[in-house]
Amino acid sequence: MMQASFKAQGDYAFEREDYVHASAQYTLAIGSGPEDPILYSKRCLCYLRMGEKNKALDDASTCERLGCFVSRRFHEQGSALIPTEDYGQAGEALISSLKLDSESGPAGEGSREEDV
Repeated sequence: MMQASFKAQGDYAFEREDYVHASAQYTLAIGSGPEDPILYSKRCLCYLRMGEKNKALDDASTCERLGCFVSRRFHEQGSALIPTEDYGQAGEALISSLKLDSESGPAGEGSREEDV
């Protein structure tokens, strides 16, 4: 239950563009329950918005390790790789995102994309 509360607080802070508070709440959520790739994806996006490219890349990699294959995760990973100048891997991640989008049909079909 605590995990859901921290996630909700993180979502609220994110909507207000308070990425520092949102990332802190997602971190608490991650530490208070089972590993959830969506929480890492949300925190990754916070880190991207704050310019924390290495932290964003770590979270995108964790999403991949946990088996999160929604297009947003690949997009975030690609976005985190661009500032590191690893353009090859960034391009692969962004192309994977586009492929998943084209295969899933209308938004939300066949994935947990709507949860991100």
